[in-house]
Amino acid sequence: MHVHDVVAVLILGAACAPTAAADGPRCAFTGSWLGYAPHTAGALVWSSEVSGSSLASGTLVMEDPSQSPTLNGQFEDAERMTSLHGVWERIDGRTYAYTLIGMGVDADGNTVWINKKSGYATLSADCREMTVIGVQQAYLPAQDPYTGIPVHTYGLADRTAKRMTVYSPYPPR
Repeated sequence: MHVHDVVAVLILGAACAPTAAADGPRCAFTGSWLGYAPHTAGALVWSSEVSGSSLASGTLVMEDPSQSPTLNGQFEDAERMTSLHGVWERIDGRTYAYTLIGMGVDADGNTVWINKKSGYATLSADCREMTVIGVQQAYLPAQDPYTGIPVHTYGLADRTAKRMTVYSPYPPR
């Protein structure tokens, strides 16, 4: 089954020069990222905004318009997806763990299913690109996505993302 996903990747953000550390360069996760999936021939499929008050942990929001609200027919009543909101933690110099949660909702805004994506994002040596691996789990509306047993679990295809940078079409002043 082909499931559009985004993984977070969302977990990363604004440009920051790497700094040396015992376990490798430390990259700031905060900022904005543009995400790509291998099956889209290079097309942009998701974006994320990452916040945090330190290099160790923070929050993130992901927009994934490619995600099927019905999870490819598994939840027929779902008509749209909410944004994914989540948290991240630094694992080592350039690797972060993340968890994101969103919902598939019906026409009235009622939750039809809970979408949880979690995994790891590893930044490149220059901290401007990342590779994301993870899993997507689906839960029923009354289930706890932390302690419940998912009704569906899918491995997510490896994803890549690029850190957003400032671009101005105007000549410098």
